[in-house]
Amino acid sequence: MTSFSRIIKVLALTLLASGCATGGLKIPEKYELDNQLERVTKIQDFRLTGRAAFTFFTETFEDPLSVINRRDTALLNKTSNHWTEVDQQSLILRTSPSQYYLLVLQIPAYEIMFSENISIYCMSNVLKAGSDYVEFPGYNNSTRYTIERIYKINGLEQMHAIRNQLKGE
Repeated sequence: MTSFSRIIKVLALTLLASGCATGGLKIPEKYELDNQLERVTKIQDFRLTGRAAFTFFTETFEDPLSVINRRDTALLNKTSNHWTEVDQQSLILRTSPSQYYLLVLQIPAYEIMFSENISIYCMSNVLKAGSDYVEFPGYNNSTRYTIERIYKINGLEQMHAIRNQLKGE
């Protein structure tokens, strides 16, 4: 075997191994809720009741790539009932007095159990699964947790039932 063909084989095996390692994260089965809740890909006109603390990042001289990558930030407070933790990989977001959404993160976020505030990053008031993310201010600000799934919850009663189910109560 020539050294060129060895290099090609090693490169192919490396690419195959790295593809398997990053080929998608397995979300625990308990978050397979399609038979109980309506799964949505986005929350259109993502706004909060009351005074939402939206911070828009703007700069005077932005290059086109910065404009594309710019996201709006919503700082949400647990005490104001804007959100509540469910477990280390999910939280419930309240967008109006009777409208709730379950957000399932791609990976567990241990900060979720202790954080009072969360920052949600989205584009143009549309929160999308797969591209938008959550941070926990005051903990590890460099860690961004991508929102893997969004489920619409119909009312307070269903919200409590789903929360208890996922917590194992």
